[in-house]
Amino acid sequence: MSLKPSLRKFFSFLLIYFLLWVIFFEFVFPNGKILPQPGVVWQSFGALWFSYHILSNFLITFAAIYVSLIVAFFAVKILSNHLINEKSFIKDFILSLNLFSEYVPGIVLALFLIFWFPNSTFIEFVFTFLLIFFVLAKEVSNFSISKCKPYIDSARSFGLSESLINKKIIWNCILPDLKDYILKKQIYFWSILIAFEIIKGNSGLGSVFGNALRFKDLSATFAAALIVGIFVFVIIQVLSLFAKKFIHWSEVEL
Repeated sequence: MSLKPSLRKFFSFLLIYFLLWVIFFEFVFPNGKILPQPGVVWQSFGALWFSYHILSNFLITFAAIYVSLIVAFFAVKILSNHLINEKSFIKDFILSLNLFSEYVPGIVLALFLIFWFPNSTFIEFVFTFLLIFFVLAKEVSNFSISKCKPYIDSARSFGLSESLINKKIIWNCILPDLKDYILKKQIYFWSILIAFEIIKGNSGLGSVFGNALRFKDLSATFAAALIVGIFVFVIIQVLSLFAKKFIHWSEVEL
């Protein structure tokens, strides 16, 4: 299977950056004060496994994001009738809470949650769920129903009820845009959660980065960033393939 032109270009530049890193930081600037030597980074993978417990911490962060994403997705689906209704009190209430994110960074909520529940591991899931839920709810509420007007008119001509139209037509019309939006926000979800974990400090990938920074271990920080980058890239590609297989606007069934 051939790669898309954009991915081919991405990997081409990635190879160039890798070669520049090897040339400059292995031979020209080997002191490791800016970026670590490739050989030292290679040795750091063992330390990440045994000393930083990167696998178990990665699984914690992974579970927090994708369990929360699944729950938030179905919560938004359940509320979608209200979120697309301009006169819905539930929509107005959710969007009123979402307004805080336009003026107060989400990480501030994280600070309060950590202050209230400093020893709770479950609070990580609560924070991630709230973050993803409000992001998705806002995206659905901003969806323009006019995009699926021909399908709605056709469904009404068959005598379908409004609730069935919302469930079978409008939601399936929203899905492709929502899928693209979820894929686009992956880096945002990972970044915010890792920042949350760095502040909290006792679990997840954030604890790996936090400990590496505390020990001033540049090679471990760099190696962990490489691992996270590779895994997030793979996860996004898998999600993209999964979404293409199961989300087809052209195949909406009446």
